[in-house]
Amino acid sequence: MNSQRILKICAIVAVVATLAALVTWRSTDEPPPFWMQLIAITSGIAALVIALVSKHTRPRLMLRFLAALFALLAVIAFASDWTIARSDDGNIGWASLLDHLTTFTPSLIASTQASISAFSSVLWDPLLTSVLNLPAWLLFAILAILSGYAGRPRHQVRIFIN
Repeated sequence: MNSQRILKICAIVAVVATLAALVTWRSTDEPPPFWMQLIAITSGIAALVIALVSKHTRPRLMLRFLAALFALLAVIAFASDWTIARSDDGNIGWASLLDHLTTFTPSLIASTQASISAFSSVLWDPLLTSVLNLPAWLLFAILAILSGYAGRPRHQVRIFIN
């Protein structure tokens, strides 16, 4: 069994387990069982690791696209914060990603916080809020750099011994 088949199996298991967890959550209004969440998360992480490690399955084109998309979002967030801060009082105050998300989708933030806090209270408050309280442009710039690095073209070194 090659890495492409293992990647496909892990991805299918991750999608099926995630859909089953969502259907369970939607029908019972309670978080899905821990084992279902564990299967979805571990198979998704396994598929991501296999995709990034194997030279035949690296999603370079998708990672380059994501790098460009994250860079565009970083520039838009930077320009938005710069112009709003300059027009208000002249001081630069960078808005965090959590502030942007709370402005646009407060119900999404509330439901995400409730579901993650039900899973693990430590995961939301110190961990995710510290990441989401970073300036939005900085967070998207970091994601763009990481995606661009992971999607960079690799050159095969050929060594011939005569």
